[in-house]
Amino acid sequence: RGRISGGMSRLFSHLKLIFGAVLMVAPLVWWGAGALGAVPDLMSVRVGFEGAVGLGRVLSNSLMVALGVAFLSTVLSFATAHVIVFTPVWGAGAVFWLSMLTLFFPIEARLIPMREVLATLGLANHPAGLILPVLNLAIGTFFFRQRLRLLPREVIEAARLDGAGPVGLLRDIVLPQVLPAAAAVFCVTFVIGWNQYVWPLLLAQGPQDYTGLVAVAFLGFTSPAAQALALAMSAPPLLLAVLLLRRA
Repeated sequence: RGRISGGMSRLFSHLKLIFGAVLMVAPLVWWGAGALGAVPDLMSVRVGFEGAVGLGRVLSNSLMVALGVAFLSTVLSFATAHVIVFTPVWGAGAVFWLSMLTLFFPIEARLIPMREVLATLGLANHPAGLILPVLNLAIGTFFFRQRLRLLPREVIEAARLDGAGPVGLLRDIVLPQVLPAAAAVFCVTFVIGWNQYVWPLLLAQGPQDYTGLVAVAFLGFTSPAAQALALAMSAPPLLLAVLLLRRA
């Protein structure tokens, strides 16, 4: 009787999990099936009125922003965390916690000042104007700092006693240990750059500057072409996560 009761309990638990999974996945499957039907028509869709551009241009803009944000955020946040952890700089801890405060000021709260600063610097019509304000160094610095603090100090000191310089120490010991964290930071910041909507829309001088999400809004969120484009927009972050995190 006890075995039967335990088996029924496990069966009931599995049924609840299956029901929950179907409940969550079914809307996505339904939306994806409808969007797939409009995918062949995407190649002929153009975004904008005068001087309209094809979807290849807006997708390349999204890719440029996402890769720029991901690469610069990963490199700069790693450099910042490396200095904070391994270099005895006075006030490094305070600088780290001050950088964390930037998480409380989303890009929407600083749109107008950033637009004025970029216009003053002459970057309003430059690709750097789309990338630099979106850099999310706080998240990357936090990830790398936590990972670097876990490195055994004995290994670091032993490498230094063996004559390893800063470059050798970085190349042979530090970098191999932080590759999983670097892959995670790259994926997270890539998605942040890929999903930008308000900032590219504000900075765009015309359809040639639109990103994928701006194009989705321009096409109309409920139109078949917009749904197919949204489905296509969801593929690169998913593929990147699978490729990078499996190799990390």
